Amino acid sequence: YMAVYQIPPHVNINDLKDYWITPNILQKNINTAHDNPWFAAYELKDSFDRMRVFGNMKLDYQVLPNLNIMGRYALNSNNEKRVYRQAWSSYGGDGGGQNKPQGTYSETINNLREINVDFLVSYKKEIGKFEIDPSVGGNMMTQRSYVMTAGGDPLVLPGLYTLSNVNRNGLTYTDNTYKKNIYSVYGILNLSYANMIFLEATARNDWSSTLPEDNRSYFYPSASLSVLLSEMVALPSWVSLFKLRTGLSQVGKDTDPYVIAQVLTQGTWGSNTTYTVPTSLPNINLKPEIAKAYEVGTDISIFNNRLGADFTYYKVQNTNQILNAATSAMSGYTSATINAGNVENHGFEVGFNAVPVQTKNVNWDFHLNFTR
Repeated sequence: YMAVYQIPPHVNINDLKDYWITPNILQKNINTAHDNPWFAAYELKDSFDRMRVFGNMKLDYQVLPNLNIMGRYALNSNNEKRVYRQAWSSYGGDGGGQNKPQGTYSETINNLREINVDFLVSYKKEIGKFEIDPSVGGNMMTQRSYVMTAGGDPLVLPGLYTLSNVNRNGLTYTDNTYKKNIYSVYGILNLSYANMIFLEATARNDWSSTLPEDNRSYFYPSASLSVLLSEMVALPSWVSLFKLRTGLSQVGKDTDPYVIAQVLTQGTWGSNTTYTVPTSLPNINLKPEIAKAYEVGTDISIFNNRLGADFTYYKVQNTNQILNAATSAMSGYTSATINAGNVENHGFEVGFNAVPVQTKNVNWDFHLNFTR
């Protein structure tokens, strides 16, 4: 802390422990640019109170031997209050702050709550060598947030740290609130044959409150297939595993609350209060972002899993990205929210693992990775 390091070496810091010349008004110090370190420790205080509540309630019901229904309610809330204060005669604490001869006081309240309510119906059945495991479900997610910051300077009475003690001309405040809902339905299908071929397919549809009504629904599926060749064909006995795999997926993404809304900004002009339109033009036809991915790869393990390698090739494509594009200020806006871009990246990953030493008491393994 700079207040300590700025004390000259010939000064005993304990001589400054009684740090008030005039209680709550004027501090005792030998440096006009930095606070008395005892003053800084006891009068420049940041504090916070936080109460967090989280947990869930879950109900499982086995309707039939192969049919199960699950319902769940989950809550995650965080309520926090932060306080920052500087006493009279403060130099700003570390030399980089602002000189506050009559102190300052501010509070920030940050409340966030998220609730998820979901259900899942699962069925599992074996038919010969086939195993079928379908599921359908849904989710309702609600987010509520409130942030308020208030405070300022100077303090009217020394040593009293409340918002009502901040001079009215120096008191400022901001508050922000938002609400966001996402409703979802989804299905999952797992199929396997003789523990050799595995197929997993998913389908999900979301409805987001942050997007325009015509575009707030977006669908994204996925599918993955893996084949254990080591179980299907006769391979040398030193081959422990030989697997081929591939996958396709598509993911949708919404945006922040009120991006599509005209939100006025409050300001002042002299003694008058003003409201101005935003500098960014909202897009009432905004679409969700879409990310598509494809990958194919193989895994092989030999000598009773003492040596192994894997290879993956992947390609990812992002479209309809939500961006702010610069516009002519003559339009009344300096930017506009748009869907744009087609960003692609592709590459491969190679992994190698080995177990050089494996005894009853000692096991040594290592892994190598290469990505491009």
